[in-house]
Amino acid sequence: MAGWASSLERICVSGRGGVLLVLLCVLVFMPGFFSLPVVDRDEARFAQASRQMMESYSLRGWVVPRVQDRERLNKPALIYWLQATSAGVLSGWDARRDAIWMYRVPSLLAAVGTVLATWRIACVLFPGVVGRRTGMLAGALLACAPVFAWEARQARSDQVLVFMTAMAMWAMARLWMGRERGVFWSCMLWVFVGLGVLTKGPITPMIVLLCVGALAWWGRGRPDSMRLLRRLHLGMGLLIVCGLVLPWIILVAREVGPQRLMRVVGDEIFLRGVQAKEGHWGPPGYHAGLSFVLFWPGAMLMGAAVWRAFARTLRREGASYGQQRFIERLVTWIRAVALLRARGCHRGELLCLAWLAPAWLVFEIYGTKLPHYTMPLYPALAILTARCVLAAGGGFVEGLSRGLACIEVHAWALIGLGILAGAPGLVWVLAGGDAISGVASLLANVVVGGLIVLAWRNGRRELWIEAQVLGIAAAAAGIVALVGLVLPRAEAPWVSVRAAHAMLSHDAQGERPLASVGFHEDSLIFATHGRIARIDDDQLDDWLEAHADGLVLLPQRLASARPGLRVLDEVEGFNYSNGRAVRLVVAEHTTPD
Repeated sequence: MAGWASSLERICVSGRGGVLLVLLCVLVFMPGFFSLPVVDRDEARFAQASRQMMESYSLRGWVVPRVQDRERLNKPALIYWLQATSAGVLSGWDARRDAIWMYRVPSLLAAVGTVLATWRIACVLFPGVVGRRTGMLAGALLACAPVFAWEARQARSDQVLVFMTAMAMWAMARLWMGRERGVFWSCMLWVFVGLGVLTKGPITPMIVLLCVGALAWWGRGRPDSMRLLRRLHLGMGLLIVCGLVLPWIILVAREVGPQRLMRVVGDEIFLRGVQAKEGHWGPPGYHAGLSFVLFWPGAMLMGAAVWRAFARTLRREGASYGQQRFIERLVTWIRAVALLRARGCHRGELLCLAWLAPAWLVFEIYGTKLPHYTMPLYPALAILTARCVLAAGGGFVEGLSRGLACIEVHAWALIGLGILAGAPGLVWVLAGGDAISGVASLLANVVVGGLIVLAWRNGRRELWIEAQVLGIAAAAAGIVALVGLVLPRAEAPWVSVRAAHAMLSHDAQGERPLASVGFHEDSLIFATHGRIARIDDDQLDDWLEAHADGLVLLPQRLASARPGLRVLDEVEGFNYSNGRAVRLVVAEHTTPD
């Protein structure tokens, strides 16, 4: 155990940690990247809109994304431009030769870039070897976090948004730590803020401005806060962001009209904030609770890490009387629960908290909630956690209940190992695989978990560092088993892909009209290259009359009630979008003799 630990330590200290992080990303992100079918519903919509953009060969088609004939303006156009360009280059600009993985390439590259950006941010915030070690561990925790491993395989905007935000915060870190005095890093900050707006609206500028506001409030009257505000060049930043965003807004407004555009913006930003759209609701604390799963294995000491950083940034000189009284009471309370002792303001932790805390509160009170909303804040959480773990051997345990930390680490490690052992086999059985394969997967993962526990028990290094390193290994093994091996080989969840294959097998020339009744998932549109029409039950007779040679996909119960249909094929599976089993048939219209 000491041998490989020493080797990793030498790599971190030598500055070659980026190469190791890229290799880890390849190991975690690539299994299943090519073989995982298109996923409903967002990925299918993004990919289909990007495909139609690639096929348009006109400026108008690249300005307004569309799925079939429906405008898709709820997200800006940058992600569609990236995906359409990626698929166009990889397919030779022939949509008939494309595949879903071609549209996932921007997310994959963004995930790797986010891990590397997190590594570099930690190197800026913490000097010397401490920064390189922190960056290495933070990048590894991020790469193996389940939410990042999943989004790296999804043709959606979220992973690209995280990359834009991380790059903007890298520039912010350099300006905050006083490393740069020129305008290059401030220009870089605002360029990535503008690109973030073009990726997913106001999320990136919200995070950046809340971070600046928190730093300015906490450091009122201090020279470092005033220097930061001067180095940001806010006026120049506004011009850069407007220069990047306004041309697309003007073109869209010219195509769809200013009223239509303003209505979409209001629905997507303000209406989502006051009420849950599409049933995506959650109580305050929703994101905090999910982070213990989505950020595993970093969640083992996540709580202690945030409290440690908060306590270390509490005391500062020049605070007002009210702030001092608040600080003194809060520090007394923290000490009373045997957490940490405040030792003065630490600029690295302060930036991470300013990045993390205000925006997290906004997401918690926001009306619409989805698990991936807080992803742009995970790099800050990873850096704080890594710094806490690496401080374990350097006295951070002073004032922290060692027994409490040990219980927390062991509890989360056992939970993670249980997930590693059971999830792939359970998902395989539920997804339609045979029980023997599921049991084999379960046993294989139990063996892996047992080896990790054995290595942990026989280790000689600090408990916290061991737990995180072995947790990273367990997470990587579980992700590879679940997403790389189990899900692509399961049949039941991928109803659209099998239904499209069944329909196209009866349309060798690709000329017969296609329609679907009662099964309207977007993955079916992508799998049929946008050819299929989605109709209701009461429209079926009219459609068949207008398309005598058409093929229709419909539930078996509807087909059995229509004697004029001849069943050609059957498809059974599980629609994970609504949690229901489905049994569909491919049929054609028959004319009585």
